[in-house]
Amino acid sequence: MHDSDERFPPPLCHPGTREAVIYRILDWYGYQQGPGKPIMWVYAPAGYGKTAIAGTVAEMLEEKSAELDFSPIGATFFFWRTSQERNSPARFIVTIAYQLSMSIPGLACHIQTAVMQNPMILRKALEVQLRKLIVEPFKALGDTRDMPNCFIIIDGLDECINSDRESRVERRYAEDQEIVQVRVLDLIHILASSQLPLSFLLLSRPEAWIKQHIESQQFEGLVEFVNILNDYVNSNPDLTHSTPFSSLYELYRQILRTCPEGNRSVMIDVLGELYVGSFCFDDDVAMP
Repeated sequence: MHDSDERFPPPLCHPGTREAVIYRILDWYGYQQGPGKPIMWVYAPAGYGKTAIAGTVAEMLEEKSAELDFSPIGATFFFWRTSQERNSPARFIVTIAYQLSMSIPGLACHIQTAVMQNPMILRKALEVQLRKLIVEPFKALGDTRDMPNCFIIIDGLDECINSDRESRVERRYAEDQEIVQVRVLDLIHILASSQLPLSFLLLSRPEAWIKQHIESQQFEGLVEFVNILNDYVNSNPDLTHSTPFSSLYELYRQILRTCPEGNRSVMIDVLGELYVGSFCFDDDVAMP
């Protein structure tokens, strides 16, 4: 979840950066009505701020909920390669279902009924969990056409490597991250094609197998594509020079001033690790 303690403090876009991408996402979402295409895939190589964009959009929508009569954020899931709880799809559907039960009035009782009728549902295949914990509870609500559209953010699909080798259900996917990532895409496809009041923001690197699958006929007409590198960096070189680096410089100076002199080299290394990949440079920028 975007506001979980494990991710604190969450990566966010620095003020004044990635605004074009962020507002394109918000314009696509459409709030009450929902977008024409239920999936937006935002992709770029590592270091282009995809996770920060996802976190910033989530925070902006949460702030927006004060002006609305519903909570626009339905659920979020941030895959992360080094997290035992977030580098596998094992908890993906359960986590999404739980958050939806908190976000959408009336949905919780139907999800609770599904679990009470079959407690083993939490050990079933992900496709079964999806049907019993999300699709069928939504259908039990009746006509959902007038329901506000809920936004689901799924970040870091390429970080889903499925290291949960103890799970019998997942074992056959453990060796092949391509297969498991495509499987997650298929789960998203089921939801996106089930006529539910849900929109999906998917962010990842443009791995060949992800790109091939999401551009296949199966997803035709369902996906809005956003290429951060081509659409917002190469086409707008001024973006790379607009970041107020002076504020970051002052922040680092304050941190280093309060750090004992003997530990400053260690702190510099820590800051470097913290912000590695956070900034992009034009090809003609000379590095010292």
